[in-house]
Amino acid sequence: MSRPAMHVVTVAQPAGSIYEAEYALLGSCMMNTAHLDAASAYLAPDDFETDIIGRCFAVLIGLRSEGRRPSFHSLLAELNDTDGTAKPFIVQLVADAAKARAAPLMDTIEVIKDRVVRRQLAEAAKHLEVAVTTGTRSTADAAAETLDTIDVALSRIRPTQRRSYDAHSAGDEVFSFLDNGEKIPTSGWEQLDQVIGGLPKGEFTVFAGRPGMAKTAAGASSARLAAKAGHGVQIFSVEMRARLIQMRILADAAYRYDDPIFYKDIIGRKLSGSHRARLEEAHARCRELPLFIEEQSDITVAEIAARCRKRAADLEKQGKSLDVVYVDHIGLLKPSARYAGSRTHEIADISNGLRVLAKDLNVAVVGLCQLNRGVEGRESKRPTKADLRDSGEIEEDASNVILLYRPYYYLAQQKYDDPEEIQLHAAALEKARHKLELIVDKNRNGEAPVTVELFVDIGANAIRRKSFGEGLKPRSGA
Repeated sequence: MSRPAMHVVTVAQPAGSIYEAEYALLGSCMMNTAHLDAASAYLAPDDFETDIIGRCFAVLIGLRSEGRRPSFHSLLAELNDTDGTAKPFIVQLVADAAKARAAPLMDTIEVIKDRVVRRQLAEAAKHLEVAVTTGTRSTADAAAETLDTIDVALSRIRPTQRRSYDAHSAGDEVFSFLDNGEKIPTSGWEQLDQVIGGLPKGEFTVFAGRPGMAKTAAGASSARLAAKAGHGVQIFSVEMRARLIQMRILADAAYRYDDPIFYKDIIGRKLSGSHRARLEEAHARCRELPLFIEEQSDITVAEIAARCRKRAADLEKQGKSLDVVYVDHIGLLKPSARYAGSRTHEIADISNGLRVLAKDLNVAVVGLCQLNRGVEGRESKRPTKADLRDSGEIEEDASNVILLYRPYYYLAQQKYDDPEEIQLHAAALEKARHKLELIVDKNRNGEAPVTVELFVDIGANAIRRKSFGEGLKPRSGA
């Protein structure tokens, strides 16, 4: 971001000017390193309109990171004031620093933040107008870049969380949480909720697995069950059409162990009359759920954030809330141009963006993620979080990493010629047919690793508690 050329000011500026706020904040940071720590949490050197103040702020941050206390001499030395233009400014700053100490710190920071946001929004509007009127960029690219800029600006003006607590106020926060009565969004499966504590708002959870491990099935089933429990749910389908996601949701909602409806039969329009009737009944039950699906390829995290804010606002008008956001899957999200060409950094940027989205909008974010091919080359196909694709940042950003594993998938690929081995293999296949392992390999709020076993009928997109269907004989082909 460009700033005015450096100039030396030795007289007071008009009251209320942005210079006055920047000058007062810099003097306050000179006198009190705690004020510098607070200011640097909200502002960067490029945020200051006056060049000399931005340069001085950068020096103060550098000195602080080295454990050195700012002083007139250290500031002047680090600025490398070869032409002598900065010295009069710093002399005046030190002289006025005692008065600056009395300035209300957070109010001053907010004044500067507001000015930065207005500048960013004005620049976004200007760039959009130029791109649209000159035709130098596609409308899609121009709109996406503008959304990125606006989202950065909005992130500055969202209500900030208190960062410092004493023992008394920290305890009050605990009991406020215990007494507020707000339900924690459910994953849909009680056994998993008992391990990870549900899907806490403000946290990022990852469901990861190789192809065929039921990632999309888990996302669709979890979303339906969370909405059924009364939570506002938004699904972003980057890979599949919304219609296909809804087919899976309806097959799951209409599921019967002894007579499943397979979603391939829905796709192929091969439903019997009774299955069609059950599907319509499931649709009637799902129609009122607070569940929304958006399909779009090449969507960015900024676009997801913008649409989530709109959805949250719409739900709030109805006396409801947006509680859980599912993204299927994060490897297909369009990265920002910031790290173009570096896949590791692109995925890290996306992962961090989803983590920030969870905190900023106070929603639970669930990202579906594909594991790398390293699993296929091992004798044991059971995955670990080290198999996360493209970036270790996903593991770092996520509060929970849940790895999906279906032993049946790999057993079915094994072939035998010996009759006894064939018989044993058939028994092993039948035992594993409906087993889905959720391996909780990272759990910020509890124990890990822990494996939760669930029932899955992959063709019907149905996921249930482990004991579901025990003692029943499934329909042929299930």
